Formats: sequence, C-alpha cells, structure tokens
Amino acid sequence: MLFWMSLGPILLSAAALAAGWFLQARQARRHTLRELARFVSQSPDPSCALHDDGRIISKSPPFIELFGSGAVHLDHLPLPSDVMAHLMRQQGAMSQSRTMDIQDPQGRQHIIRLSLYCSVTPARRGWRVLLVQDLTEQERLHHENLRWNTALNGSRIGLLCFDLTLRRVHATRQCLNAMLGLGDEWQDIAFDDWLERVHPDDRGRLERLLNHAVPHNAGAASTEYRLKHEDGHWEWIEQRSQVISRDRHTHEIVALCHVITPRKLAEQEIRRREQEFRMLVENSADIISRYDLDLRCQYINRSVTRYSPLARDEHIGKKIHEKGWPDNVTRQVVEACREVIREHEQRTIEIQLSIGDHQYFFESRIFPEFDSHGQLTSLLCIDREITEARQANRLLADENAIMEMIADNRPIEETLQQICRMVEPQLGQAMCTIMLVDESAHDLRMAASAALPTEYRDLLARAPIGAETGACGTAAFWKRTVIVNDIEHSPLWSHLPQLARAGLRSCWSTPVLAADRTLLGTIALYYREPRNPNAEELRLLYRISHITAIALQRNLHESQLYQMATRDGMTGLLNRRHFVDLAGRELKQASRDRQPDAVLMMDLDRFKTINDTYGHAAGDMVIIHFAKLCQSILRSTDFIGRMGGEEFCALLPGSDLAEARHIAERIRLATENDEVVTPEGARIRYQVSIGIACSEDGEAMESLLKRADRQLYAAKKAGRNRVADSAAVSENL
Repeated sequence: MLFWMSLGPILLSAAALAAGWFLQARQARRHTLRELARFVSQSPDPSCALHDDGRIISKSPPFIELFGSGAVHLDHLPLPSDVMAHLMRQQGAMSQSRTMDIQDPQGRQHIIRLSLYCSVTPARRGWRVLLVQDLTEQERLHHENLRWNTALNGSRIGLLCFDLTLRRVHATRQCLNAMLGLGDEWQDIAFDDWLERVHPDDRGRLERLLNHAVPHNAGAASTEYRLKHEDGHWEWIEQRSQVISRDRHTHEIVALCHVITPRKLAEQEIRRREQEFRMLVENSADIISRYDLDLRCQYINRSVTRYSPLARDEHIGKKIHEKGWPDNVTRQVVEACREVIREHEQRTIEIQLSIGDHQYFFESRIFPEFDSHGQLTSLLCIDREITEARQANRLLADENAIMEMIADNRPIEETLQQICRMVEPQLGQAMCTIMLVDESAHDLRMAASAALPTEYRDLLARAPIGAETGACGTAAFWKRTVIVNDIEHSPLWSHLPQLARAGLRSCWSTPVLAADRTLLGTIALYYREPRNPNAEELRLLYRISHITAIALQRNLHESQLYQMATRDGMTGLLNRRHFVDLAGRELKQASRDRQPDAVLMMDLDRFKTINDTYGHAAGDMVIIHFAKLCQSILRSTDFIGRMGGEEFCALLPGSDLAEARHIAERIRLATENDEVVTPEGARIRYQVSIGIACSEDGEAMESLLKRADRQLYAAKKAGRNRVADSAAVSENL
C-alpha cells in the first residue's frame, strides 16, 4: 500500500512529462508544416504541398499559372492515369515521373516532369511536396539546335583563313569536303596550290584580294570565283572576307565561303532565256511593240518594215496618230489602248490597212504591263496578219472534227492520223500518207498513214529531199505538187523499184507549207493502179494540205480556226450556220429598234444543166462569179451567205419592201447581162430567181427564211429569172 502510494506521484509526473512532450511535438509539427506551406506558396518554381489523401494544401504562383487556381486535389490535375496512380502509391523519400504533355488553362502546350518528395521524419509525416519541372523551353531549344545542326551539316558552307605572313591557306574540313570534295591533306596548303584550283578567268581577282588586302571599316568584302571540284567540275564560291590586323599590320584574312553554283547557273539560264526571248520577239512574224501610257512607241520589232513605209527606228518616240495610219484605224487603236489603260484588261481588235495595192487584215492584241508593285507602266501590242485566214477557202463538213482536235490541243500524231482517215473514204481506193521534215531538214519521215499496209510503210518510212527522189522528196524539194501517174515507168522512182513490184502504181504528192512558205512536210495519195487526178481530187488534196499546215502551226494561226468555222470554202461568203446566227441577231435588234429588215432568197436557174454541159469546175466558176457579183451590189451593212449548192441568202438591214425589190432587180439584171468565160473559152450565161420577205414585228429568223423561200418557189413556178414577193411577182424584162 505504501508502495503504491509512493508510485502515484511518479506516474503523475511521467504523465505530465508525456503530455508536455506531446504538446511540444504537436506545436513543433504545426510550426514546421506552416513553414513548409509558406515555403511552397512563395516558391518561384511550380510546386504544391500535398496531404496523404491527395489534398493540395499549398500552391506556388507558377503552379497556379500552370494548372489553374481551381485545382484543390491531386485528381484535379490533368495528369495521365498511370502517373496519378504512381504518385498516390509513393512511400519513399523521392520519386520522379516521366515527361508528359499538358495544356494550361490558356490553351498553351507544356512538356513537364513531376518530382514528389515525401517526409520520413515524424514531424513532417503525412505531408508531401510535388515539384513540377517545365521542360517546354528546354525541349524547344533542343529541337532548334537539332534543326540547326542538321542544316549546317547538310549545307555547303566553310571557313578559310589566309595567312598573309606565311602565305598559307587554312581550311575547315567542312569547307574542303562538302564544298569541293577534297581530303584532309588540303586543310593547310600554300597560296599557290590553292590558286591552282581557281578558274583561270577568276584567278587574277583573288590574287589582287590577297596581295593588296587592307582593313575594311565598312565590314566584310565579298567576291565570287570558281574553284575546281575534286571530280573535275567547277563550283562557284561566294567568299565574304574580313581582314584581321595586329599592330597596324595585316596578318590574315578570314573568309566565310559558301557554294553558289545553283544560283549562278540559274542566272546564266535566265540570261540565256532572256536572249532567246529577245531573238524570238525580234524575229517574230508578228509586229510586237510597246507603248508608254501617253501612247508613245518605246519599242517595235523588225516585222513592221514589211508593212510600214517608215523605217523601224522612225517609229520609236512617235505617238500612234503620228505613224501615218488612216484616221479610222488610228481612232480604233487609240480607243482600244485607252480602254486597256482604264480597265487594266486585255483587248483584242481587228484592223484593216491599205498599203499600196494590198489590203491587210490584222488581229491586234493589247496587253497591260505592270511593275512589281502592281502599277500599270506600259502597253504591249501584238499585231498578227490574218489576211490569208480571211481570204482562204474553207471546208466545213469533214474538217470540223480536225478543227476540234486542233482547238483541243490534241497530240499532233492523232490529228494527222485523223486527217488520213478523213481523206481516204472520200477518194475511194486512195491510201493517204503524211510525211514531215525531220530535224536534219534533208529527209522526210513518215508521220501518219491510215490505210497503207505495213510493207509499204516500211519502204516509205523515210525519203530524201531532192530533185528526183520520189514524188514526196521531189515535191518537198521544188515546193510544188508532183503527179506520178505510173510509178513503174517514172524516173523519180528509179531508186525504189520494189515499190512498183509491191503493188503501188501511182502517187500524187503536194508540199505542206507554212504561211511564210517554210516546208513542213508533204501529203501523198497512193493508188494500186496508174491514174491521174481530176480537178476535184486535186482541190481536196490542196485543202487537206492547208488543214495539215494549220494543225502543224496551230499556235501561229489561231484566228484561222474561227474563219474556217464561219465561211464558205468556195466563195468566202458566210456559211449557212453563221449567216443564220448573225442574221438572227440583227433581226432581234431591228425588232427592238422598230426598223424594217428584208431577206432575199436567191437560187441559180437550171444550174444542173450548167454542170452537165460544162463540167463541175465550170459550175464552181459560176457560183464564185455570182458571189462576187452580189458582193459588188450589196451594201457594206448587208449580210450574204451561201446556204448550200447554188442557193444564196442576203439580209438587208433597214430595208423595206420597195428598197429590197430595187436591190433584187439590180442583182437579177446584173446576172442576166453578165457571163462567165471558162479557161477553155466557153461563155456561160446564167440567170437567178429571187424571193423577197420583209420582217414582221417579233418574227423569228426561221419564219422569215421560210416566207422568203416560199416567194422563191413562186418565182421559179412563174417561169424563173424573176423577183417575187408577197405583193407581186416581177416580170422578166
């Protein structure tokens, strides 16, 4: 009892000591944790203090900027699930995560790595510090360095040091290997050895740089020269040199070099192309000129001398109205130029010039020219003569397919093959071939042949151009048509007797010529029997020759395509389709303006009798004669077209019935009183019947033509050689 009584105070003292120690430890722990939270909140690095259960107790400002102020628990951080699980399981003193990509509240991407520090001391147990390393800038610099290193390793840049005292050249390995393909033995060489590799034309310039080097206050001096590569070719080098001086004496030149061969070759190519372009412009068949914005001539090529009485140099400095052109042409060109200046868009006009006894038609294209800032500086004019296109005869029926192929820019081989296929059905047993001048200009080569058997194509694959070298070679040599009616007995084919033995007996060949009579090739028709061509066969051969020339020169004769689609090949008049189109538009305009229009439907009387009596060639002469007669009587505002065969139609804008009767009677009388004389001396007289119809308000062109056709029928029925209209039928005077 006494023992327990004496033990009580001891136990009370121990309990008091334990309680005091516990309170002291608790206060110390709280103080430590407050200091830790304060340290974290003031940390310049992204960090936070974590409780064991994942709560975020304290955050640094960079941490808030990276993850946002709303993150109060570890689960709120945008971390991958595997990283989150690793952090929650962490028990050791320190752990570091892998790198990962996150997005901050502002949408910016970051690359981070996490480090978790856990306390193992009793005072800090239950608290952890999460430190975030932002590696974004470090990774960016790392990738930039990689790109720079890759670029430098792949570039052809090197460093040279010219020691002016020892007369030695020191070069980096990069300079020698990447630039010139040289080995390490060239890293330290004498001046003379280095100069030996310099191109002879550039050696003097580099020697002067080395022998007369002076400091450059304005910076590095630049020079360009050629060095011989190890494999034997020349490399252009641009060298930027800096003179290094010590004690007022020049000791060395440090130079940064890089290869500029591609640039120099590009510059040479540009100069070559500019020279070629100047030659093309200067020798172009088109008139090419440039005018300033005051329409004063700055340049004109030599082609102008073919059409202008002024010397070429006299055009320079003159305005358009000072060139001596007719007033109407001057006004037309000036107005088009002013439209281009005003609208900044290309204009195309057609002009007609009378020079001496000749009439010339030109298609003039006017283009605006701009500087690098988009400001209009001048006008470029290209004048192309289209006289031949205007005057040439055209075929329409079988040629439309060829024209479409040319317009579609189809391969020339396909176009030529189609021409052969087009000709052969029209000429029965003919076998068509097209041969082109080869690069040597001494031979012809086979370009197309549809029906010619393979054994013949092999024999005719090539033909020399000469005075007596087969029909094609001779036609090409003399630039005229050659007819061989019997190959077996012709001296032109003595060099190729196996052709006759193979079964080809006759050949007609005509040259294919450009507008300037440059030889392009030949077209030939072969037959298995001896024969001569008739007039129609020759005419077709000539026309096919023209079509082939157009196909071969489609870029030089664009305007001829339109001509062929709108004109009658024999007379040069409008064809039916184009006449109906133009007349229909005129009729609509006249209806809007409430103006009268009249149509004359004309048909040559008993034309079949003319063909049967005098032949088709004489019939063609009659048709051409009548077309010219109508053109001489009709006004410039009237339209006339060949509707087919011996039928013609004319539209008289602004003409009433009385005026139409007067014009029709003039045509009828002129036809009756004139005659056609054939080459054989035959005199052919012929007559025409004419039907008249005047337009009614709102009437369509088809209706007007039908009414005129009915009046033509009435004139025929009344005895021919008459003019008939809805009011009366003129009597034959």
